[in-house]
Amino acid sequence: LGKNIMGNWVADLTLILNYVQRQFPHSQLRIEAEKETGIAALFGTALGWNVKEIVLKNCPVSYQFDERQTIDFFSMAIHVPDFLNWGDISLASALTGKKVIFQNPVSMSGTLLNQYQLKKYQLEFKKMRESCKQNGITIFK
Repeated sequence: LGKNIMGNWVADLTLILNYVQRQFPHSQLRIEAEKETGIAALFGTALGWNVKEIVLKNCPVSYQFDERQTIDFFSMAIHVPDFLNWGDISLASALTGKKVIFQNPVSMSGTLLNQYQLKKYQLEFKKMRESCKQNGITIFK
């Protein structure tokens, strides 16, 4: 209680990533993570992880809630207090400057996105990347 689990996960994953990079200094790393750990990987990459790309499976494309019926799709670790006051997943993705692939992107309630929603988020992520003047690309599969 009273701790930000997502922050702890980013710190833990940073230690692991630093160890791997010391052991294999000439390799290019690709991170694949699912659900809550995918968001931790996205945040770590936005904070400067030296990776080629990240693949996020079954991760939310926004912290905004859409419905309450399947609200337990993610654990409580997904929540970051006041995150929406700072930005959203699109801003974190833009700040990575890397290739970010969302496989089976979902809403915050875990619902798969329809084609209309996918197009809306693709546009948002592209605009955010352009406004941040960052390299890379965000792909939805």
